[in-house]
Amino acid sequence: MCAASDRKKEGISFSVCSQKELLSDDKFADEMIDIIVDNLSYLFGDDMGSDENREEWKKHNLKTADQTWHTVFGRRKGKIAGFIIYTIKNRELMVNDFEISKDHRLDPALMIGLLKTMIWIEYDSFDKIRGYINKNNTESQANFLRYATDIIETEHGYRFIIDKEKTFAIKKRFKRIISKI
Repeated sequence: MCAASDRKKEGISFSVCSQKELLSDDKFADEMIDIIVDNLSYLFGDDMGSDENREEWKKHNLKTADQTWHTVFGRRKGKIAGFIIYTIKNRELMVNDFEISKDHRLDPALMIGLLKTMIWIEYDSFDKIRGYINKNNTESQANFLRYATDIIETEHGYRFIIDKEKTFAIKKRFKRIISKI
């Protein structure tokens, strides 16, 4: 199914999937949506988990014509604990979604492992990083906006860019960490 990486950390295995690989098994998409619904229903209401809304999410986020995105999964005991959906275009890495299940929120090995795996796989493919963080997600703001070189406030969140210089420094730091593993 997905390309398993040799990356394992503290009982968590990491793998990277293309859009085609992910869509070949509905189980993965359903597990992803379960995490998203659990994480975001406080913002958007309980109907997020309805069959209709789940299919809409798949349609708008997974079954797109743009087949440039990939997903990094972290699994513990065979179940998805967290994931990052990302695309790379014009040497820019765009973090489309970064989700950690509530059971693993206080698991730094998972968050760092997801980022390490993505950077390890894509190291030579990008020079800048883009992302979006919801205003209610103060933890992600604290973790990621401090690296941003450009922040644009929107009605519901913050769009950010990490320029080439800071991206290079981040990649270099991760490369040192990865090379020690």
